[in-house]
Formats: sequence, structure tokens, C-alpha cells
Amino acid sequence: MTRAAAPSRLSARMSRLGFDVAKLPYTMRTALAACAALLLGWAIGLDHPQWSAMTVWAASQPLRGQIFEKSLFRMAGTLVGVAAGVVFLLISGGQNPPTS
Repeated sequence: MTRAAAPSRLSARMSRLGFDVAKLPYTMRTALAACAALLLGWAIGLDHPQWSAMTVWAASQPLRGQIFEKSLFRMAGTLVGVAAGVVFLLISGGQNPPTS
């Protein structure tokens, strides 16, 4: 058996097990990045470090151009949310809601 035959045999075996071999590198990179984000979140003492890993999964895209596009949409959504919060604050006059 040559070295070139081993990867193709491994790919064939993984395909039979249901893995999409073409997407495996992307999946492994994303999983590694999520683990790194989780460890970093723990290291800096975040109250809920799991959200840093979830953000990696939510923002991951298989093509690098899609990441840039998604980041623009996330920024736009954040700005719309901030604007809505300011409008609600101005409408309420900064008053707390009545308690029962």
C-alpha cells in the first residue's frame, strides 16, 4: 500500500459512514475555533463562556466572503436594535414600568 492510497481509502470509509468528506476541513476548523473561544472565555472569567463558542458556530460560514457579508448584517441588526431601544426609552420618558 502506498501513501497516496491511504487517504483515498480513508475517504471512502468515512463516506460509507455518512461523513461528507469535502466539508470535513470546514467543520473541524469551526469546531477548533469554538473550543478556542470557549477556553478563552473561561480564561478571562466570563460569566457564561459558552456563548463565545455559540457565537463562533452562529457566525461560521463555509466561504470566507459569506463571513464578511454576515458580519455586515449582524452590525446592521445591532444598530437597528440600539435605535429601537433608544426610541422605547424616549417614549417611556425613562420611567420604570409599574410594579404589582
